[in-house]
Amino acid sequence: MDKIETSHQLHDLLLAKQLTVSTAESCTAGNVSALIASTPGSSNYFRGGVVAYDARIKTQILGVPADVISKYGVVSSEVAKSMAQGVAKVMHTQCAIATTGVAGPGDQGAVKQGTVWIAALLNDKVTTRIIHVEGDRYTVMTEAANYAAMLLIEMLQKE
Repeated sequence: MDKIETSHQLHDLLLAKQLTVSTAESCTAGNVSALIASTPGSSNYFRGGVVAYDARIKTQILGVPADVISKYGVVSSEVAKSMAQGVAKVMHTQCAIATTGVAGPGDQGAVKQGTVWIAALLNDKVTTRIIHVEGDRYTVMTEAANYAAMLLIEMLQKE
């Protein structure tokens, strides 16, 4: 599904279900927020987002426990899940999308370029997935953002 279709499908589902959404992004640098906001009328459900490149922002703003980052690493399922839960709490939304990974160029320690953990939250349920995107920094950022929105769409369709 291309980004326009993804944005419109998410728009339709959130409006139909009368839900709100927020984002917490690291490696996608606001691309998930941009995708959501690209559809006219998104202000009816999109509350905002936090771009949290620095671990201190993840802990201080989003409430990710420092010991979770220490134990699992910043690029992990656990951190993505905590980011989604934290932004939903801060923004008072029923849905959230979070991303953390390595856009590149190059690897980050043992984590390879293009590795992205995504979390989607719907009420109290959080689903996380790891993806591996081939390509340059821009490709990793934009493809991961689209995939992240599709993960929330999948959850909304199952509800």
